[in-house]
Amino acid sequence: MGKFLNLREPYSVEHQTTIRGNRDTLYSVGVYDLTEPVTIIKPASPDRFQSLLVIDQDQFNPVLKNGAGEVTLSIDNVGTRYAMVLFRTFADPNDPEDMKKAHALQDSIQTDKPRRARWTSRIGTKRRWSKRARH
Repeated sequence: MGKFLNLREPYSVEHQTTIRGNRDTLYSVGVYDLTEPVTIIKPASPDRFQSLLVIDQDQFNPVLKNGAGEVTLSIDNVGTRYAMVLFRTFADPNDPEDMKKAHALQDSIQTDKPRRARWTSRIGTKRRWSKRARH
């Protein structure tokens, strides 16, 4: 938690973990504890598709960003204490040079304060951290 994991290989057709994984997309994922705001810095990628998607604990998507820039996440603007940040980066799995460029773009994803956090979840109290649960 509190750090991105960059998946470097194209999605396996034989061992799919989701229903519609894309063979031309590399994924980067991180889970963040928003008790303190965290800023995600999406690099410029004018010649390559890259998107940032935020998924809250209730499986809503409060943020989708395609252009470069910063996105600050907090409990107030996400709605839950924990959020998953997912990047999708286009890559040509048949071109080793293109894969290197896609990896470099994955490596340039940043946060303002990278940190490790401990997952604290209690069975039956998930909604406690959701702003929507308080309304």
